[in-house]
Amino acid sequence: MRSRRPRGLRCISVWEVSARNGVLALLVATAAVASSPASAVGAAHARAAGGCAGHLLERVSGGTLTEQIVAHGAGPETELVHLCSSSGGRQFTFPEGPEGYGDSFLFAGLAFAGGETAAVAWSWAFQAPPELWVVSLVTHKVLFRKALPRDTANPETFLLGKLVLQRDGSVAWTQSSTSGACEVVEHTSHGTRVLNPTRQAQPASLTLAGTTLRWLEQDGQARTATLR
Repeated sequence: MRSRRPRGLRCISVWEVSARNGVLALLVATAAVASSPASAVGAAHARAAGGCAGHLLERVSGGTLTEQIVAHGAGPETELVHLCSSSGGRQFTFPEGPEGYGDSFLFAGLAFAGGETAAVAWSWAFQAPPELWVVSLVTHKVLFRKALPRDTANPETFLLGKLVLQRDGSVAWTQSSTSGACEVVEHTSHGTRVLNPTRQAQPASLTLAGTTLRWLEQDGQARTATLR
C-alpha cells in the first residue's frame, strides 16, 4: 500500500481515497502524485526538503510531510510520519502507526503557518474516522483535534474541502455533508463555531488574508468573517 493525498470530488469537493486490488491510492485534485520507495528506519534514510527524514508525501507553502517505514524483522511494518517547516528546522512527528499499517497514512488539507504551526486531516487507512489536527512545531504538542465526518456509504471519503491556518493555531475549514450542505467552520481560542448559517458554501472557495476569511456561497454571493 502507498500513501497519497486524496483529491476533491464533485461539487461538494470531498477528499477521496481509492482502494483497488488491495492497494490504497490517493488521487490529488490537480494530478496524481508519484511516490518514491519508502526508507526503513535503521537504513540510510532519504532526506526530504527541510531536513525531514523519509520520503516526501506532500510539499505545500511553508513545509513538507514525509514518511518512514519501520521494519520489524519478519513482523509487520509500521510507519512514522513527520511534519517539517521549510525554515527553522522545526518538526512534529505523529505517534507511530499500528503494526501492519505501513504505507497507510491518509491525509488531506495540509497547511503550515509562520513556521510555527501546521494542520492536516488524517487517518491510518480506514481504521477510524479521519481527524483534523493542529499542531505546534515549536512545542511539539497537539493544539486542537476534531473528528471529521466520513461518508458512511463511501468510507474511503474525507468530507473536507479547503483548510486555512494562522500562526497562533486558529484554523478554519469547509466541511461537506452527503446532503450537499457545506459549512465554514472555525476554531480559535474562543471555541469552535459554524460561520455560515445557510451551510451552502462553495467548498474550494475559502481563503485567508491576514485575519480575514473569505468564501463564496453556492449562489455566488461573497461572504467574510474574521479569524481570531
